[in-house]
Amino acid sequence: MVFEFSFLPKGYSIVEVQNDSMTLQSYNIAGIEKDIATVSFSKEDTWKIAAIEHEIKRQKEFLWILYFAVTVSIFLFVYKVRNNMKVWKAILFLLF
Repeated sequence: MVFEFSFLPKGYSIVEVQNDSMTLQSYNIAGIEKDIATVSFSKEDTWKIAAIEHEIKRQKEFLWILYFAVTVSIFLFVYKVRNNMKVWKAILFLLF
């Protein structure tokens, strides 16, 4: 068995795309599947399917950037505190 693992807090993933409709899976703040919605578009609005696909892919990229930045910040904070820098000075160092 293969399970797909993804963590998308307050996000969406694409389940299925057809010519004039798409099915989206939404997630809550904890990244747990919330509900599935099928959205249909008229002939003039089918360009929105590609735009939504693009935005969902960008959302995943921004989450990776966020997780990377948080990880680096935590690492630098721990590094500075372990090298005898005071906690508040280390926090200010990371902020500015």
